[in-house]
Amino acid sequence: MEKKTSALTELFARRTERLRALTAGVKAAGWNGRRLGLLEIGCYRGDAAAGLAEREPFHVTGVDLDWTAIRTAWTLHGASGCVFVCADAYALPFPQECFDGAWAEAVFSTLADRAGAARECARVLRPGGRVLIEDFARRDDSLCPAEPEGELYPCLAHAGSREEYAAAFRAAGFRTVCCTEDYSAYARAVLWLCGAYGTTPGRLAGRLAPDALLPALTWYRMVFEKDGPR
Repeated sequence: MEKKTSALTELFARRTERLRALTAGVKAAGWNGRRLGLLEIGCYRGDAAAGLAEREPFHVTGVDLDWTAIRTAWTLHGASGCVFVCADAYALPFPQECFDGAWAEAVFSTLADRAGAARECARVLRPGGRVLIEDFARRDDSLCPAEPEGELYPCLAHAGSREEYAAAFRAAGFRTVCCTEDYSAYARAVLWLCGAYGTTPGRLAGRLAPDALLPALTWYRMVFEKDGPR
C-alpha cells in the first residue's frame, strides 16, 4: 500500500488547481489578508504551504510523517519562510495554543483516529482558532460499500461522511462554521487522476477501488472553530 499511496500523494501535489482550491478555503476560513500563524497537517513536500505563504501574510508550519518529503520541502522551499517538521498528527511537537489556524487536504480521510487528531488540533490552536478540512467524503452513509478486500488508496477507501468529520471536531470542542460540498472538485480530481494514469473513470475505478466506491464519494470543504473568544 505504501507505494500506491505515495503515488497518489505525488499526483495530488501536482494538481494544477490545488492552490486555487486552497485559496477558496482560506477565504471560507476568514484567514485572507490577516497575519496568522498557520499549521498544515500533511504538507508532503511543502508546495501548498510555500504557495500560500507567497500570496498571504501567513507564517506557515508544515508537518508530515514522511521524512523524505520533509527534506524535499526544505530543499525546495527553505527560502519561503515556512518551517517543515516531521511529525505525527496525533502527537504534534508544539506547545499548547501556539497556532491561529490549521488546515489539511485529503488527510483526515486516511486517519484511523480522527477524533484524536481533532483533539490535537484543539490543543495547539488558540481559542477561536479555525481548522480548514478539504477532503474526500462519502456522499451518504447508505452509499458506503462494505469494507473492500485488497490494496486500496486509504483516502478513497476510508473516507468518512461529513457528519463523521464534524462529530470528531465537535467532540474536541469545535463548532462547525461551514460545510460545503464541492462535487465538481471531486470530479476534477478524478479526471486529473485519469489523465495522469492515461485511463478512463470506469477503468480508474477498477484500478483504485471497487466500482461501487468512486460514485459513493464526493469532496467537502469544512471549517471548524475552537470554542473561545477570537
